[in-house]
Parts: sequence; C-alpha cells; structure tokens
Amino acid sequence: MWIRRESARLKERREQREVEAEELEIHREPDVEEPELPKADNPTILESRTKGPDLRVEIHEGDPTFLEDIKAWYHEDPLFKKVLENPKHHPRFSVTEDGLIWTTNLNDEAVLCIPRSPKDKRSLRGAILEQGHHTVGHFGPQRTADYIRRWY
Repeated sequence: MWIRRESARLKERREQREVEAEELEIHREPDVEEPELPKADNPTILESRTKGPDLRVEIHEGDPTFLEDIKAWYHEDPLFKKVLENPKHHPRFSVTEDGLIWTTNLNDEAVLCIPRSPKDKRSLRGAILEQGHHTVGHFGPQRTADYIRRWY
C-alpha cells in the first residue's frame, strides 16, 4: 500500500512581520527628490546656531582688565608662550600689534585665544563660560559651547 505525500519539502510558515512588510512596501509612497538649495538657504550647523550678541563685547564691558589679564597670562601658558616667541613657526595663529593671539574656528571666523590661568588667579575660561551661559540661557552645554566658540 502506498501512502501519498503532498510534498517532500517542508512548507515554511510565513511570519506576520513578513506579511506586514510586504503590505507596507506595496503602499509605500514614491521617493521624491528634494531640490538642491543654494548655500544661503542651506546653512551649516555652525551657521544655524543662535548668533546672540558679541560675547567679547559683553565680557570686556563687564571687566575692563580682562584683555590685560589675557596678555599677561600668555607668557605663562606653555603653548602661547611659544607662539609669542616665534609666530612664524605657528601659522594657525596670528599675533596682532596689541599683543593678542588669534586663530580661526571651524566656520573660518577669527577667535581670540584664551590662555590657561595660573592656579592662584581667577579663571579666564570660567569667566567666559559663565558669561556665555548667562547670555545664551539654559539651552544645554552644546549650545553654550557653540556660542562661545564663535569668539574664543
């Protein structure tokens, strides 16, 4: 007596997720190409961040000795001391006639270099951070850092 088999192969059971994926693919909307925007209408991340008032003006008006402290502490900072001694060996930096050291940020804007403060003195970087936070508000560390990097 012969037993008849329908198939020698095992029939695979389709999972529900496969059925749903096929249905979604059938009803998917076609991809639409977005037009390329001109540079002015398509800002970079740095350009799109909140501009805010010039932080250098905010700090310098609040503390008239701020720039003098920066110049004095350049000579105690290991990096900036080398830049002042031989500016031609450090092309990323430029030293102005008034003795300040400048470089550029990621957005090609001139930014003032801030030296490390001596341990027994007040922190210049802390003063900048405090003023930047006060100006921008409570939008988180990334936004405050982006704002400060526009000038320092």
